[in-house]
Amino acid sequence: MKNFIIIFFVSFLVSSCETISEKKNILSKKKKITTQINQEINNFKIQVNLSQVRKTVCEIKFTATNNNSSKKDLYVEVQAFNRKNINIGTFNYVLSDILPSQSAEKKDYFVKTKFCFLVKNMKIYGG
Repeated sequence: MKNFIIIFFVSFLVSSCETISEKKNILSKKKKITTQINQEINNFKIQVNLSQVRKTVCEIKFTATNNNSSKKDLYVEVQAFNRKNINIGTFNYVLSDILPSQSAEKKDYFVKTKFCFLVKNMKIYGG
C-alpha cells in the first residue's frame, strides 16, 4: 500500500509538470499584436509600430526616414488613446543630424497600459 501511494504521488507530479510545460509552449507560440501607422511630416516618413513583446509589455517602435528633406532635425510627439479617448501614453522624440535617405529608430514601452490591444487610436504631431 505504501508503494502504491508513492507511485501515485510521483506519477501525479510527472503529469502536472508536463501540463505546465505544454501551457508555456502554447503561450510562447502566440503571435505578437502589431499595429502600424505611417505618416509624412516635413518630408520625413514616420512609421510607428506597436507590438506585444512579452505577456505584459507593449513596445512602441518609432522610425523616421529622411526623404530628401533640407531639414536634418525633427521633433515628433506620438499620443496613444484608449476606446474612451483617454490618453494612455505620450512619447516625445527629438531626432537630429538625419541626412537624406538615412533613418533613425527609437524604442519605448507603455507605462500606463501593459497591453497593446487597449490602444485604439494614435495621433502623430511634429515639425
